[in-house]
Amino acid sequence: MTTIVFENVRLIDPDGGLDRPGRLLVRDGVIAGLDTPQAEGTPEGAAVVQGGGAVLCPG
Repeated sequence: MTTIVFENVRLIDPDGGLDRPGRLLVRDGVIAGLDTPQAEGTPEGAAVVQGGGAVLCPG
């Protein structure tokens, strides 16, 4: 199982009305969760990508 956490990103989903800072968890190529930037903990063995405030959005 491949797990990636994108931290310090701006999450945007125009269809869902989402536009906020946060963290994105991806497991095996599928979005598995969204957190606030202050969320604690990273799944063991996950790769962590520091986004530096970059935008993440579908498409």
